[in-house]
Amino acid sequence: MKWVTFPVRFVWLRILSRVGIWAQSLRTKPPEPAPPPPRLEEPQNDKNDNNTTALPPGGNQTTSSSGAPVEAITSSSEKVQTQRLDPFSFSPFSKDIRDKRRDERPVLMGYDRPRGDRWAVAKVDLSGNWKLVETDEFKVEYEEYLRRLGKIALFRSIALSFIGWTTEETRQSNEGRSLHIVGKNPRGVWERTLLASGATTGESDFTPLRHATVTGENEPVEAESWWEQGGTVHRSWMRGVTKYGGGDFESVRYLEQNGKVYVCESTFHHAQEGLEDARVTFRFLREGSSID
Repeated sequence: MKWVTFPVRFVWLRILSRVGIWAQSLRTKPPEPAPPPPRLEEPQNDKNDNNTTALPPGGNQTTSSSGAPVEAITSSSEKVQTQRLDPFSFSPFSKDIRDKRRDERPVLMGYDRPRGDRWAVAKVDLSGNWKLVETDEFKVEYEEYLRRLGKIALFRSIALSFIGWTTEETRQSNEGRSLHIVGKNPRGVWERTLLASGATTGESDFTPLRHATVTGENEPVEAESWWEQGGTVHRSWMRGVTKYGGGDFESVRYLEQNGKVYVCESTFHHAQEGLEDARVTFRFLREGSSID
């Protein structure tokens, strides 16, 4: 038993000894030195070469296979890459972008500016609740308006007594293409919708739109309307009136005093020659506002 055990112990001692020697050699082995950097050979400058390109101060003298300076090529490439990746060149706060957005800023509310003088869309909004502004000057003008319409003195007197109670409710929609108006006074309610036609964004050609409506005296007529002066003035016509000797009503609507005053210039154009047109200007104050 002792004879068998001795050789086994001897073999294990030899193995452990060799492993220890190998491990010690790994710990004490010096690291391999890093390879030296490649050396760039300086080009042989030919004094008689007239095609030599001067390099900027501090630039490398290495040239490409085509003979062009590597520094110049690298600088150009870096410049292009910088223009593509520089976030500040696309910043909304950069001057170029601000100027471009200012040029492309739409003139109208949410859409571009149409061409021509007659538009179907508006820049302003006439919507609101309004009360007639009654002054002595207006009463004189309104009585003359009624006289030119052929109204008798008794009718004019009654009309002047309650004209101050006149109110209007306007509702504009579809970018100004539709203007719904409800006028009220002691005589009754006059409700109508005016549909505008004209140039729109990217489309200058149009077909005038004429539609049926009624006058303040409930007479059926044909209406046509549009926007002028850059979408700030609404002009409408009611054609085919048979009363007052026949003729057409024309109305021009716009805002004053930063939208606090709504103006309607009304004209009746007599069909019969020799009769003076009847004109009056209504001014309405927006509900909750005061005149400056």
